[in-house]
Formats: sequence, structure tokens, C-alpha cells
Amino acid sequence: MNFFGTKSKRDMKELVPLVEDILHMSDSITSISNDELRNKTVEFKQKIIAKNNEFLDKITLLRSQINNDSNRNNQERIFKEIDELDKLKFTAINDVLNAIKAEAFAVIKETARRFSLNDSIIVNLNDSDILFSKNREYISIDGVHSVWNSNWSSGEVMKRWDMIHYDVQLIGGLVLHDGKIAEMQTGEGKTLVA
Repeated sequence: MNFFGTKSKRDMKELVPLVEDILHMSDSITSISNDELRNKTVEFKQKIIAKNNEFLDKITLLRSQINNDSNRNNQERIFKEIDELDKLKFTAINDVLNAIKAEAFAVIKETARRFSLNDSIIVNLNDSDILFSKNREYISIDGVHSVWNSNWSSGEVMKRWDMIHYDVQLIGGLVLHDGKIAEMQTGEGKTLVA
């Protein structure tokens, strides 16, 4: 008899509340515009960059001190301080990723939902759209807007985006986010998870 349950059941017990958070967050972002939805990714990146920069400035300063100090003991101390800051930076960025995790997964789920329900998504044009439209047939520029089609050609076969993440796929994504590997059965959507 197993009093503590299996590892997989304990893991699922931790993941189910996260999936519920994602689903709740998904419901709350269905009403935002396509541009607001797309800008969520920019907000996520800015949070990560800001946290990284908190450490980067200190590390850069320490590296310049190494070059200006010929004392081996001082250099050794500075290298250790840099290593410690790198560890703290990794932890701090991981904390940011975990803080935005539910919202980021909700943004992905909502984006997939919008593509599955619409032939195209129209957003305000940005520099990335111009760059992508040069070698992606499913992105076109229309004045000040970018049009992202949910249909594309793959090997002369027309495909259409028709996938919205199920709970099991969100769980798989959460497992990957934690740096783990998830086993999934055929047809459970490993490609969408990844």
C-alpha cells in the first residue's frame, strides 16, 4: 500500500491549480483587443529584461574592476562575486517567469482560440510584421495593419489553424516549463504542448 501516492499523482495535484489559474486568466482576456493581446508578450519580455538588467549592470561593473585590478586575490574575489550574482540573477528571472506563467499560458491559449475561430487576425503594423511578411506567405501588410492568416500552405497542402489547448496540453506545457519531460499518448497533442 502506498500512503503518499505516486509521484505522478503528487505532480498532478500541484499542476491542477495552475491549470485552473490559466483557465480563469483565459476567461479574463477574451475581451481584450488583438493588439492588447499581442502586447502582453511585450510586457512579459520587458519584465524579464528589467530583472536581468538589475544584475547585468552590477556584473558589468565588476568585470570592469577585474580588468583594472592586477591583484590576483582581488580578481578571485570579484569572480566569486560575479558567480554569486549570476546565480541570484537566474533565481530572480525564474521568479519572474513563474509570476507571469499563468498569464503567459492564457495568452497562448487565447491566441490559439482566436486563430481557430477567425480566417485572419488583424493587428497594428510593427517592425517585426514587416520583417516576417517578407518570407511568410500567411502574413501580409495592409496599410497600417498586419494581417495574420490562419490558413497556410505546407507542401502544397492548405492547412488551417484549428487547435485550442486542452487541459492536458496545458499540463504538458507546465511540465516543460519546469524543465521536466512529460510522456503523452499518441493524439494528445505533443506538438501543441511544445
